[in-house]
Amino acid sequence: MPQVIWYKDGISIQSNPDYQTTFDQGICTLTIEETFTEDSARFTCRAANTAGTAETNATLSVKDRTRRTAVTPVFTKSLQSCTAQEGSTFQLECKVEGNPLPTVQWYKNDACIDTSPDYVITYNNGEAVLRFEEVFLEDQAEYCCRATNQVGTDFSSAQLTVEPLEPTEAPSFITPLSNVMARAGQKIKLECDVTGLPAPDLTWSHNGKPLKETRDIKMQYDDKKATLVVNEAFPKDAGVYVVAAKNIAGEATSSCNVSVKGRLPTETSDSELASDMEPVKPSIQLALKDISVFEGKRVRLDCIIVGQPEPEVIWYHNDRPVKESSDFKLLFQGDRCSLVIEEAYLEDAGEYKVVAINSGGEASSKCNLSVKSMGETEPATRTHLVEVVEIVGMPPKFSKLLTDILAPEGDKVTFECCVNGDPTPEITWYLNNEEIEDSDKVKLQHDEEGNVSLTILEVSPENKGVYTVKAHNSFGEAKCFANLIVKTISSPEIKRKVVEVEDKPVPPAFQELFGDRTVNEDETTKFECVITGKPTPKVLRKIFGAKRDEVTGEWRKLHNAELHALYFSLT
Repeated sequence: MPQVIWYKDGISIQSNPDYQTTFDQGICTLTIEETFTEDSARFTCRAANTAGTAETNATLSVKDRTRRTAVTPVFTKSLQSCTAQEGSTFQLECKVEGNPLPTVQWYKNDACIDTSPDYVITYNNGEAVLRFEEVFLEDQAEYCCRATNQVGTDFSSAQLTVEPLEPTEAPSFITPLSNVMARAGQKIKLECDVTGLPAPDLTWSHNGKPLKETRDIKMQYDDKKATLVVNEAFPKDAGVYVVAAKNIAGEATSSCNVSVKGRLPTETSDSELASDMEPVKPSIQLALKDISVFEGKRVRLDCIIVGQPEPEVIWYHNDRPVKESSDFKLLFQGDRCSLVIEEAYLEDAGEYKVVAINSGGEASSKCNLSVKSMGETEPATRTHLVEVVEIVGMPPKFSKLLTDILAPEGDKVTFECCVNGDPTPEITWYLNNEEIEDSDKVKLQHDEEGNVSLTILEVSPENKGVYTVKAHNSFGEAKCFANLIVKTISSPEIKRKVVEVEDKPVPPAFQELFGDRTVNEDETTKFECVITGKPTPKVLRKIFGAKRDEVTGEWRKLHNAELHALYFSLT
C-alpha cells in the first residue's frame, strides 16, 4: 500500500491542525472544518510506494463574504540573525499578513529548500517556522522566507551562524600553485601549502575534469604540503590544474597553468631531461634591485636563479616581453641572468620583471628602473641614484663531473671533467688531500674550453684513493671528487680474500674538513667536505650559532628560530 501525503500550494499540510486527512481502504480524504479565504489554494494528493508515485490535484477557491480589499504581503515579525550551537535543535520564525493570506517559500543561500528532508517546515495562519532537528556546520548560511499572494511579494532574510563544538579553520593556501613549463618526457611537479582545521580533503582537476591517482600520476598531502607529480609529460598533460581544499569550515582553491613543449633536437631519452629527474622549483638566489641612472648611461640588471631542470628565463618591461636586440642584450653566465641596456632612454624607465619557469614551478623578481634626464638637477640625496657598474665575472662551476674508476694494475687511467668561470679558474689536483704535480708518470691538462684531465700512464697500488680537482678564481672556487680503485691480485683464492676485506664495514671518516671563511653580505657561499665509509654514511647537518649582543657586547647562543633563519640563509 502507498503512503499518502497532502500538499497545499506545494507545501505539506500533514502536521497542520486546520486540515484533517484520512486514508481508508484506498479512499484519500482532506477535510476542512471551517473554510477561510486563506484556504484558497491548489491542493495535491500524492501517493508513493517503492514501485513509484502518483498524484492528483484540484483548486479550492473560498469567497470572502466580507469582500475585504486585497493586501500585499507584509512581514509583521521578521527573521532575526542568530547563532546556534552545533548538534543542537533550532528554529527560525517569522509572521506575515496579507489578503488573501500569502503562501511562503524558504531559501538557503538563494536555493529553495521547501522539499529538503533536512528541515521541518510549518505554516499556520501566517506564522512560518523553519526547524532544524540537529544543527550541522554546513547549516551556516543566509536564510530567506518569501511570502506571495495575488497582489504582491515580500521577503525576510537572516544569517544563521553555527558555533562548532571543536575549533575549526577554513582551508587557506599559504603557498599557492605556480605555473609550470616542461619539455616532453620531463617529470612535472605541482606543489602548494594549504592549512585548515580539521585537515582539509583535497581534490585535483585538469581542464575541469577530476584527476585520480594512477601509475603515471601521483598525489600526496602530508604536513600541509600538497603535491601532484606527472612522471612523464606529454602534450595532453598541458592545461589548467586546480586543487580544491574542503573541510567542515569552508573551502578554497588554487590553480596554475602547465605548458608542455617538444624536446630540443639535441636531447635524447638518455639526456639530463629524462623523466627520472626530480624537478626543483626555480629559486631566486639574488633578487633584482631598484636602480636609478641618468639618461644615456649603460644599465645592467642582474639576478641569480637556480632550479632543476635549468629554468627558462623571460624578461618583461611593464608586463611586455623584452626581445633581444642591439639595444637590449640578454646574458646567461652559469646561474647568473642579466639584462643589459646599452644606452638608457626615458622610455626605458618602468618596472622590469624576470620570470624563471621549469617543470617544478615558477619564480620571479621585480625591480624599478628610473631614468633621469640629463637636464634635471641632481637630487639632494644620492641614496638610490647610482652609476651602474657592470659585474664582470663568474665563480667556477663544473658542467661535467669526475667519475669513479676501477682499473687493473699497469693500465693507463684518465680522469676527465669540465669547468668554466670568468676569469678562467686555476686548477689544482689532490690525491688524499696531497697536491699532485705534473710529472713523467702523471700528466695534467687544462684547455681553453674548460676541459680538465689527469692521466696516470701506468697505474699502481699507491695511486689508489680519493682524487680532488679544485677550480679557483677571484669570484670563488668549486671542487669535484672521484675514487680510483686499483686491482692488483689475480689468484682466485687471494681474490676471494680481497673481496671479503672489501665487503668489511668501514666507519665514516672525514677526508677533507670544512674551512673557515669570510664573505661579503648577500654573497653566496658553499661549505664542502669529503666523507668516506662503507656502506655509504648517512649525512646529518646541524648548525650551531652565536650572536654578539649589540648593547653588552657579550656572545649568546642563537635560538631555534634564529638558527633556522641562519640555515636558510646559508643554503
